Amino acid sequence: MNSLDVKRSKPVSPIIASIPHGSSQITPEMLASKKPEIVLSNNDWFLNELYSFLERLNITTVSADYSRYVIDVNREISLNNRAEDYTKSLVYQKSTFGRDLYDIPLSEETILNRIETIIFDNAS
Repeated sequence: MNSLDVKRSKPVSPIIASIPHGSSQITPEMLASKKPEIVLSNNDWFLNELYSFLERLNITTVSADYSRYVIDVNREISLNNRAEDYTKSLVYQKSTFGRDLYDIPLSEETILNRIETIIFDNAS
């Protein structure tokens, strides 16, 4: 799975629409490490379908192919990934209801791997 879905307009448009929370998919690593009882309820369901009309307007769209719970691509990359408040983390450790997502907090290596593979591998 790619981290980003880019739908280029034809003809090329000067407008690009960002849909940062366009998916509810999680990685196999996250599925294996998250608490099974945790429900990832704060996904923005069906955003790609909601904004599908942009293609008819010849507007390029860029959409994340992973849930914001894997990595929130709409956050500043320098945010503290150990923050208690999910709104201050690039990689969430807690749900939007303040519940721990993992029995064992994510290691710095796991967090950096998500940043590297999901953000930087797609930057080129």
